[in-house]
Amino acid sequence: MKRTQPSSCLRGPSLSAIALGMPLLGLLASGGCTPDGSGGASEATGGMRATGGQGGSSGGSSGSGGASQTGGAGTPSGGTGGGGAGTGGAGSPSGGAGGGTVAGTGGAMESTGGGGGSVDVASGETNGETAGPGPTPGTGPSDAPQPSGACAQGMTGPTGNQMIMGNGKNRSFIIRMPTGYDGKKPWPVLFAFHGAGGGASGFETGQFGGVSRMATDKAIRIYPQAFGGNTWSRDENDDVLYMDALVKWLDEKVCYDKARVFSAGHSSGAYFSHRWACDRPGLLRAVATSSGGQRRERALDCKSPVSAWTSTGAADNPGHVMGTKQARDAWGKLAGCNMTAMPTMVAPAPCVALTGCRPGYAVHYCQHGGGHAFPAYGSAGIVNFLFPDKP
Repeated sequence: MKRTQPSSCLRGPSLSAIALGMPLLGLLASGGCTPDGSGGASEATGGMRATGGQGGSSGGSSGSGGASQTGGAGTPSGGTGGGGAGTGGAGSPSGGAGGGTVAGTGGAMESTGGGGGSVDVASGETNGETAGPGPTPGTGPSDAPQPSGACAQGMTGPTGNQMIMGNGKNRSFIIRMPTGYDGKKPWPVLFAFHGAGGGASGFETGQFGGVSRMATDKAIRIYPQAFGGNTWSRDENDDVLYMDALVKWLDEKVCYDKARVFSAGHSSGAYFSHRWACDRPGLLRAVATSSGGQRRERALDCKSPVSAWTSTGAADNPGHVMGTKQARDAWGKLAGCNMTAMPTMVAPAPCVALTGCRPGYAVHYCQHGGGHAFPAYGSAGIVNFLFPDKP
C-alpha cells in the first residue's frame, strides 16, 4: 500500500498516525466483545492487572528513531501537503513489525458497530518513546485564534499544583506554562488524564513524560487529578462538572486559544477524554488517546465531531481493543469519513488515517502488537497529530 499524506487535517490538531490493525482485527466481530469483570481486565490500584485478563507488554521496547516527514507547514483545509511520507521506521513495542498491515474484507476497513465491549484497567505499565516524525499538513475549521478573557489582562500564568471547587468537592490539578508564555498571546491547551491507579504527577513525568517534554514550547499542559480512588470511571458526570469548573478557572486566569483545546489520556483517562468530548460538544478540538475509547456501559452518542487519534494493542484485553475501535468509528462517522474505504497509512507506523473526512477533521487509528502499555510511538504520534508546528 502506498504511504501518503492525508489531504485534509486540522489547524490545532494535525494528523500524524493511525494503524488499523494487526492480528486481533479479524477476530473481533461487529459489536461482539463484551467481557465482564470476571473474565477480562479490571481497574485496580497500584497498576496491577486482574487475573484472567490478557497480558500486556512488559515494559515495552523503545523504537530506534521515528519516521520523518519532509513536508512543511500546514496547508489550507482540503488541500494537500507538499511533503512525502517519511522514511525510516517508528519504533513499535514488543518487537512488533513497524510496517503496519491493514486488515479488512475486500479492502474495506473493519467497523465495529455501536455495541459494547470495554472495561477499564490499571495503567501500571510503562514504555519508552521515540523521536517522532516531522509536521504533517494541518488546518482547522477556523485559522483565527479565539483568545480567552484573561488575554486582555496580560497576567503571569499560574504554574504547578492548583486547587479549585468542582461540583462541591475540592479538586486538584497541575498546570505547566509553555516556554515564552507572556499572558497576552493565546496558546493551545492540552489536558492529559492519567490512568487508573496512577495520578496526575506520576503521569506527567512517567507514561506521558515524552509528550510533556515534546509539548513544552507548544502548549499549556494541564494534568487533572481523579477524585478518590484515582480512576476516571468513579462518576463520569461528576468529573465532567469538575472539568466545567476547571475551564471556568482557566478562562479567568490563563491566556489560551479556545479554538485549540485538546484532551489526551491513557486507559481510564482515555475513556474519560472521549466522554468529556462527547458531553461538551464544541469545547474540544481533538482527542488523542491510548488503550481506551467507548465504555461498555455507555455508548458515545455524541452530536458534534472532533478530530481523533486513537491507539490500542492487539494483545490487550479485547474489551479495550473493541472500545478503542468504537471510539474511532463514532468520531469517524461524525466527521463524515468514509467508513468502508481502505484507510491510508501514515506516520508513525503502524498507524492509518480514515479517508474522505470533512475538511478540517482527521481520524487516525493505530494498532500495535503489544498490550495495555503506552506504546513507543505514542508520544511522537500524539504531539505531531495535535501540533503540526509551533503556535
